[in-house]
This record gives sequence, structure tokens and C-alpha cells, in this order.
Amino acid sequence: MSYAIYEQIIKEKGVNSAAVSRGTGISQTTFSEWKKGKSTPKADKLKKIADFLNVPLDYLITGIRSEHDTVNMKIQEIQANMEKVKDISDDMRSSINDLLIEKQNLEQQLKEMEYYKSTMTQQAAEDAYHNSRMSILFHAQEGASDEAVRKAAEYLEALKIAEQHRLGND
Repeated sequence: MSYAIYEQIIKEKGVNSAAVSRGTGISQTTFSEWKKGKSTPKADKLKKIADFLNVPLDYLITGIRSEHDTVNMKIQEIQANMEKVKDISDDMRSSINDLLIEKQNLEQQLKEMEYYKSTMTQQAAEDAYHNSRMSILFHAQEGASDEAVRKAAEYLEALKIAEQHRLGND
């Protein structure tokens, strides 16, 4: 974990170390020693810093955002911006409505990310949804045993080979 990651995050957030120190109750000396490379804050202090900056602890430690974290951070940013608005014009109401729609879309994207644990699973589901042949196969296998699905796949492969052979002889 490096001080450079912390500096990048506070720059993105538009705050300085003094504000983080005040907001977390962590002494400026701790930040100064960290910056000089003489020490690294302990886990409880890192958690306070991450919470204050409204970032996942993993991101503060590694500087790497997962797609899940990026979506969550965007949702939180939208919510924070919405809280700041009290008296607004019709144009602002329209902008807020656009933000709400974006927030809903991001929340849906987040749910889908949580549902599909891998991109391969997500891609297979999208293929089954958009490709009528895949959809037919997907629905046909429901309730079938693994052995029945394996035999059906072998049979389908044999049909494909026979069709290729037939087309090659025409």
C-alpha cells in the first residue's frame, strides 16, 4: 500500500490530508510519517480513511478498482450530488431525473454483475437470450440429466459432421 495511491484518491475527491485528518481523527503526524515512508497506517486507520473518502478499502490499499466498486462509487456519487440540491429549476429537475435514470441503470448493472459471477456465464446467458438456436437448446436441456445432455450434444455434433460431409459431396 503506497502513499501515492492515497494522494491520487484525495486529489480525485478534491480534499487534502488536513481535511482527512480532521474527518477521521487521525493525526497529521501519521500522514506525514506515511508520506515519508517511515510507517504505514494500521488496518483500523486505513478503514477510517477509506470510509471518510467513501472508497472501498481494497481500492485504498491496491489502487485497483473492480468493476463492481466502480459502479458502487458512481451510485454513491450520484446520491451525494442529489443530496446537495434543494431549490431547483425545471432544467435542474430534468438533470436530476436523468441522474436518477442513470442510477437505476447502474444499480441494474450491479445486480447483473452480482448474478453472473463470471463474464463467461454472462456471455452464455446473453447468447441464449439473443440467439434463438441457443435459446431452444437452453430450454430443451432444462430438467434433463447430465448424461442425457451429454448424449444430445454428441448427437448434435454427429449431425453437424454429417451435414458438413453431405455439403462437401454436393
